[in-house]
Amino acid sequence: MHKATKHADRLHARIYQHWLSLPTWKAMRGEAQLLLLHMLTEFRPAMNSRLEWPLTRVQRVLHCSRSTAIQSLTDLEKNGWITISDRCVAWVESEIDAWIADRIASRRSV
Repeated sequence: MHKATKHADRLHARIYQHWLSLPTWKAMRGEAQLLLLHMLTEFRPAMNSRLEWPLTRVQRVLHCSRSTAIQSLTDLEKNGWITISDRCVAWVESEIDAWIADRIASRRSV
C-alpha cells in the first residue's frame, strides 16, 4: 500500500454541519451513522458512485451481529442515505471448494 503524499490522498469523510440537524440523520441509530461514516471514507465519485459492502464486511466494521448489520443497512436505505442493489451474487465458500475439488477429480480420471 502506498503512503499518502497529499492531504487529498488520505482517507477522509466530509460531514457537513447541516447533516447533523436533518431528521433523517437523527432518525438513524448510532451504528447506522457510524457505518455511513465508514462508507463515506471510501466513496469516490469516479467509481460510478458505487460501493460494495457485503454483510460480512458491515459486521466486521461495526463489530456487531448479523441482525444489527442488517438493521444498520436498512436504516441507511430507509432514510435515503444509500440504495441497496439486488444485483449481488454470493456463494458459500465450501460449495466453491467442493466444486473445484470435483473439477480436479474429473480431470485426473480422464
